[in-house]
Amino acid sequence: MRFISGVLLVYSHSAWASSEPALIKAGGVVIAALVAAVIPGVTAWLISLSQKKRKAMETKYRAALSDLAFYIALERFHVRHHKEVSGQSNKNRIRQQVLQETELMLSGQFSGSKIQAELEKLR
Repeated sequence: MRFISGVLLVYSHSAWASSEPALIKAGGVVIAALVAAVIPGVTAWLISLSQKKRKAMETKYRAALSDLAFYIALERFHVRHHKEVSGQSNKNRIRQQVLQETELMLSGQFSGSKIQAELEKLR
């Protein structure tokens, strides 16, 4: 026991004992610097990931709007063809059949002009 207390006594009066607070302080500064460097990097990565996801969603939205514009044009051509062949468009009758068989109906939120306006905003 005497030896251990002697080592502690020597250790407590050595140069290491007086530099402990400085080492702890230096370690704290290093940790603070690492945290200060990591947080902006992680934040930038998260923002970048968010922007990539937003761009992907914009691309899908643009494609969906283009598909809607195509189907509206297709309906217009189909109605014109029916009118030329039979004298009546049958548009409302066909829409009623689609509703009855599939339970799908137009919301009216995306007319041809609204689709074009949305596509212009995305350019």
